[in-house]
Amino acid sequence: MRVVGYYTTDTTYKDHVELLKKSLERFKVEYDFIEIAPADWLKATAFKPTAILELMEKHQESVLYLDVDSVIHENVEKYFETLDADIAAHYKDENELISSTVYLNYNEQILELLRTWRDQMVKTPEIWDQKVLQNLLESPQFKHLRLFKLPPSYTYIFDLTKKTHPNLKPVIEQLQASREARHAKVMATAKYKRWSKFGLYPRSTHRMRSRRKRLEELSKEYNVKFTYSYTP
Repeated sequence: MRVVGYYTTDTTYKDHVELLKKSLERFKVEYDFIEIAPADWLKATAFKPTAILELMEKHQESVLYLDVDSVIHENVEKYFETLDADIAAHYKDENELISSTVYLNYNEQILELLRTWRDQMVKTPEIWDQKVLQNLLESPQFKHLRLFKLPPSYTYIFDLTKKTHPNLKPVIEQLQASREARHAKVMATAKYKRWSKFGLYPRSTHRMRSRRKRLEELSKEYNVKFTYSYTP
């Protein structure tokens, strides 16, 4: 099994991929990541099935897709190699597929699923990739696939999951880089551009401050420096 993913060349995600690589190297897990040009969040996520398909065909083996703003805390390879499944993902509240962590077994049925998912994203890039994937898995064409629902420890959001599952130990931790993009979008408005000339900036959200605090902890642990385009 190999961990795969992709990232845009902006500073935020390039810093994250270095952190993820170091955590994978700690547990000797093989990986391969594709670099793509910067794009808005929805357009970038629409590329997900294309990236996974390309890397699965390249290596001809089972893959674990991870969003690159992740970090692993144990050898995930051992867990996924024991699964008797074609595909595995976490379902939030048991009904909403989350595509930040997806295991895919290497077989022709999964390749067909990835091609169909890719083609659907080309046709409807405005629809969230994980909604398209969930619809496909529930369709007659792919309902026969062996699906395993991952526990929340494999899509552990560093601050939100801690509140809902206070005693849960994270295995794959999600660091929510999208919060940076949302705040940068606010900063780019004409109003705040004017404010910035006087050294005035919008106050960041509690979630943003929580994210920065967690990144500081991981930066020290893995010796990875995060560069921010603004100070919240």
